[in-house]
Amino acid sequence: MSSLVTHPRVATFIYSRSKVRDRKLLARAEALSFKLKRVDIETEKLTTTHFASLANDMDVDINSLIDSRIVQGHEISDTEGALKLINKNPELLKTPIVVTAECVTYIGDFGDLARLDKPLHASNQSLS
Repeated sequence: MSSLVTHPRVATFIYSRSKVRDRKLLARAEALSFKLKRVDIETEKLTTTHFASLANDMDVDINSLIDSRIVQGHEISDTEGALKLINKNPELLKTPIVVTAECVTYIGDFGDLARLDKPLHASNQSLS
């Protein structure tokens, strides 16, 4: 599982504070029943290894982690180039991403958070 997992009962929320949508989803995530570790990609430097691990755990190509709304019309063909691009320009990362002990997933809307909350809430209850 991802190198960003800190504890089975803690979800890591990777977001960009400059994106309004990310801040709204973070506020909603903080109101749910699981504990969060925040990772703001603008202040905390993630490595190319972290990005490669995220893509691998999400079972997607590294290019899928690049926000196409920001990089329109640019094609990055090789994995190494995409990793370097995201590493130098973390705002290009498609966020928010939640990392738990069970999964790594992109959060597209509030419904994704609610679906993620159910299994985490159940595991927190059983470990209490």
